[in-house]
Amino acid sequence: MLIDAVPLSVNLTTGPLVDMMQIDIQSGKVRGSMNYPARAMREKRQGVQTAECQVQLDRSVICRGESFEPPENASYFAGEAENLFRGAIIKEQLKDGRSALGVRFQTKLRWALPAG
Repeated sequence: MLIDAVPLSVNLTTGPLVDMMQIDIQSGKVRGSMNYPARAMREKRQGVQTAECQVQLDRSVICRGESFEPPENASYFAGEAENLFRGAIIKEQLKDGRSALGVRFQTKLRWALPAG
């Protein structure tokens, strides 16, 4: 049995931008604790990363880092935003009733070194 290939076209720059509070998770969860990158830990780097995410047609979420403060620490956390919603499935509708498919939203990841 042959299955036709479906073209993959992910464009994280399209879709309406909504407040993250509109996103309703059906299953899975947002990763509450991210693994602090070892290199950032060794070199005592921290900061605030802004991630932009988009709900896909299968209701999964794809995220990418948009900006970092301070910018000189961004490379230490490159790729970390991609794991934020890994495994989560979003409800088909936003909390206000609009379709969630294709919407984008932003969130902030605060990377702080453990006290001690």
